[in-house]
Amino acid sequence: MKQAFLAGYGEAAFASPKGVELCGYGYDLERVCTGVMDGLKVRAAALEMGDTRALILSADLIGLGRELSEEIRAALEKELGYRQEEILLVCTHTHTGPATNDLLSCGEMDEAYMRTVPERFLKAARRAWRDRSAVTRCEQVSRPIEPIGYNRVWPDGPHDAMVRGVMLRRGEKEPLALVSYPCHPVTLGKRATCSADYPGMLCRMANKQGVRAIFLNGCCGDIDPVSNRVKWGSGTRTTLRKYAEGIWEGFIGGLKKTDPCLDSTRFEASIPLRPLDAAEVDSLANGFSHQGVAQIWRGDMRAKMGEPDEERFMVSGVRVGDTAFFAVPYEGFTRIGDSARELLPGKNIAVLGCADWTRGYLPDVGPGEELSYAAYSAALLYRHRIIAPGAADALGRQIGAAAKGIYGEKNA
Repeated sequence: MKQAFLAGYGEAAFASPKGVELCGYGYDLERVCTGVMDGLKVRAAALEMGDTRALILSADLIGLGRELSEEIRAALEKELGYRQEEILLVCTHTHTGPATNDLLSCGEMDEAYMRTVPERFLKAARRAWRDRSAVTRCEQVSRPIEPIGYNRVWPDGPHDAMVRGVMLRRGEKEPLALVSYPCHPVTLGKRATCSADYPGMLCRMANKQGVRAIFLNGCCGDIDPVSNRVKWGSGTRTTLRKYAEGIWEGFIGGLKKTDPCLDSTRFEASIPLRPLDAAEVDSLANGFSHQGVAQIWRGDMRAKMGEPDEERFMVSGVRVGDTAFFAVPYEGFTRIGDSARELLPGKNIAVLGCADWTRGYLPDVGPGEELSYAAYSAALLYRHRIIAPGAADALGRQIGAAAKGIYGEKNA
């Protein structure tokens, strides 16, 4: 007997961050939110097929701190019964939202605001659970579009300009779309008004067309919107609409029927870290432009002396139809996804960034790039150890190996 595939959608609006510091763009900006261009939301998809369940949540936030991420996951497990391997938790990484991740001197987290955040995730998940309905048709897309992003690290460097995702038709109920594309949501620059940037515009656009959409940002660590190539931070509401339309039209235009399928996984990954001795820690800290940040980082690194030169963390994956989404807790570079897909040519694998506790950048570090922003400066802001060369490829290969398992490939 064929198993029913159920899908439900839920959303919840975050409180207005007016009066709260926004996060990103530089040191000690004190960019206090003065108003709202468009509201921020968390969106959830509750999926079920037989004994297999998955809960996908995407929030219009820059990222989550460790305690906040763990609190949300624990609440979802306790109240709704989801196992940790069934939860995929990501942020779109908008830079015109409140500080919800501890980046030093890039926006102070407001304790009162932070206390309101976990309940919004729970509310969206509850609504998605109650909304579950039978999927009557499953479609997927993997289609190149005219890029809305460019590689901001290397001229003419790699950019995965593919729209990937799944559309779940639900009879008379609104279809549910999971849409992925990689690009930093930094279109609007250092303005003091709150916005979900182009991901929020896309979801609102889809909603007007009768589709409940959830945007899942890809490996955007090295990708900026093309408007920044002309003039940084010059984007407007019209620019947001143009980007949203490009992604959405690519998504709708590339849909093809696929067999319904649902599976999930969660595995421990590891990446190499740069070995550091006390002298090098001091040298790197002394050469940093913001000495307040540098001294905090120096203390953190000295406390970690003697620890293994690797980092271990969890990666969540969900396969919906013939599309697999894997979420990593970093601002990942394009190379991670490319490396994963090289192991499974032809498979529709979307690697997502800013999952769970976002720990920093995970750059593709080449010779002479050890002191680049993503490899060096961002590590200090995130109070993180410096990533070693080869880490992006290493993680991509581990995701590729996990994807073989979730696709039921031999020799997984």
